[in-house]
Amino acid sequence: MEQAFPGNLALFALLNASAQAPGWAVGLAVFLANGLIWVLLAGLIALWVAGPAAMRRALMAAGLALVIGMTLALGVASMNAAPRPFMAGIGHTLVAHAADSSFPSDHATLFWSLGLGLLLATPMRALGWAITLAGGAVAWARVYLGVHFPLDMAGSALIALIAALAARAILRRVGPGPLDAIETLYRRVLPVSR
Repeated sequence: MEQAFPGNLALFALLNASAQAPGWAVGLAVFLANGLIWVLLAGLIALWVAGPAAMRRALMAAGLALVIGMTLALGVASMNAAPRPFMAGIGHTLVAHAADSSFPSDHATLFWSLGLGLLLATPMRALGWAITLAGGAVAWARVYLGVHFPLDMAGSALIALIAALAARAILRRVGPGPLDAIETLYRRVLPVSR
């Protein structure tokens, strides 16, 4: 698939680290590619627990976009066994990775589904922008480290946009009832002051 798009290979060659990449750049890329997701998770848990009900509703809306996005990404990956760069003998690979389908990137889909979900379905635009931009850093890092092609990231961005639009449409159609029900259940299980 990647070979069918010459610009994809050229962009990969431009973004992929050289064999002599500086240690600090590789370390930063490894953190962005594999560690930033844990920072995101911790931050979202903190916002859920410490934030007001409106924050939890926004996170639920973004969570719906995430579920849709990851489901679409898994479906696409299962129908399309696209080799990763190292599986095709292309570029430099600086971290170990399973030899599974490269297209689309699960990490980028996760960040962009959450970020775009917040941008499109909630008033939490600043957080949505921050997560979306962090997804761009993750996408760069995974190409830099040689475990994805740029086309994988473009596919993730498209899937995330579709997921966020679908989540917004679903929430508009069903109204606030399901989110209110989850909030009520949450307050019963774990009483909160907000």
